[in-house]
Amino acid sequence: MRNLLRMDLYRMVRQKTLWLFSGIIFVMTFAAPLLTRLFTTLLMGLAGEESVTFDPIPLSTILRAPFGGLTSLLVFFTVFSAVFFYADLSHGYIKNLAGHFPRISMLSVSKFVVILLPMTIMFFVALLGSLLGNLIAFGIDFDDSIGNGVLEFLTKMLMAWAVVSVVLLFSAGIRNKTLGIILGVFLGAGMMTILYVPINLVFQKLFKMENFFVNNYLPDQLLTLANMEQYGVNLLNGVISSVIIIILCVALTMLLNSKKDIK
Repeated sequence: MRNLLRMDLYRMVRQKTLWLFSGIIFVMTFAAPLLTRLFTTLLMGLAGEESVTFDPIPLSTILRAPFGGLTSLLVFFTVFSAVFFYADLSHGYIKNLAGHFPRISMLSVSKFVVILLPMTIMFFVALLGSLLGNLIAFGIDFDDSIGNGVLEFLTKMLMAWAVVSVVLLFSAGIRNKTLGIILGVFLGAGMMTILYVPINLVFQKLFKMENFFVNNYLPDQLLTLANMEQYGVNLLNGVISSVIIIILCVALTMLLNSKKDIK
């Protein structure tokens, strides 16, 4: 297992897209607060305001939404993951690996463990960009809710890992790179709401659960919320659902790989 992890880690670090996507995420999260201040100042000037003052941004607010409202940047996570998960299949060197590792299904575990590193890097890159951008544009207020902000930041990182585990299932388990990328785009951009609407209606009509919304439990939807507590969503919902999804998707990927022949 150690050799697998080292091999996948080496392969991942050499992926140019990792550093490209990280750079794009930093630039966009850094520029967003600056552009917000610029355009707000211009609009207020056009409205006749002689001077515009801005309040500093609470640090807890930045921690809760490290992407600064640009949650569609999560697409970079999912697309990178789909490409990485399918690389050994598309290039054919999985055949060589199969001869060295009796349990080829362990490749799925190695891929998922290794992908956590770039996902974590991208999350902290987004946070760094947002912190620097807000510091320059508005200033930062060290408020009393920093602890809650850290908890939500870590919870959202876990939820991002859960989303990536779904991409693992389709890219490395079902072995369909195109489907993995398409699903990754939908999940990363929060576009699965289209599917969840009829599911909500089924629960509300058939099971008389009028206040049930599947969106309040699924990681890809919770990631789009700037402040989960403000929307009345318990952080524990995200933690439990993410852990369940990760276990199921990794286990199913291992099972599918153990049943399929290496081609």
